[in-house]
Amino acid sequence: MRGDRINDPVNISSAESADSSSDEAVDTSSDEPAYTSSDEGVDMSSDERAYSSSDDGVDTSSDEGMCYRMKKKKLQKTCKDVCDCPREYSVGYDPNSEADWMYSKKFMMSKCARKRLSCYVHSVKPAIRHYVCEMNKTFTKAGQRMYFSTLFTEKHLMKFLSSPVDRMRIKLSSGRCLTYVQLMKGVDKRAAITHNWSRFVERAKLKEREICVFSLRHCKGVPVFTVHKI
Repeated sequence: MRGDRINDPVNISSAESADSSSDEAVDTSSDEPAYTSSDEGVDMSSDERAYSSSDDGVDTSSDEGMCYRMKKKKLQKTCKDVCDCPREYSVGYDPNSEADWMYSKKFMMSKCARKRLSCYVHSVKPAIRHYVCEMNKTFTKAGQRMYFSTLFTEKHLMKFLSSPVDRMRIKLSSGRCLTYVQLMKGVDKRAAITHNWSRFVERAKLKEREICVFSLRHCKGVPVFTVHKI
């Protein structure tokens, strides 16, 4: 009697398959570069750290042992540099606001400019206060002065103005165009940058309607301003 031949089934284990899909790699999209300004031609100084999100690339695991990579948060794309986007938003300072910056007066800003402003202010070394100002015809004209609002003067500059400050440093956020100017209190109770302001405007290539952030700090009791174009 011919014996029956029994073929053992081949055991193919599914446990050997590794999850190595290439689309699980960490996303290093190039749309989140360090914050720089092409107008100044230099990366931001060391006290101006690149803005980044702390939860990027974090993995989380569920109770069942399933591992999922948290989707990387991406900043909404904005124009990296000073742009001509439509100015759709009216802004203005609020005396009771706890924001990190103060507007000079009511003026129009684009959506991109508002985002760049927030990104810049929250990525630099803390300041006494940031003053956001639109350059007008007076500020950019040769031989003229730069005025700060009465509110900003009273809250943040008056303590420095018992007498004119003759050698106050002002520079761009890149560290370029360092200029020594005079800061004084005007008869209308507004602080004004007088001597050498026009020279700084020329060197920094400030233009009418440009929006600039004046970051106020102090060194040995003397005010210091860093200017950044938005």
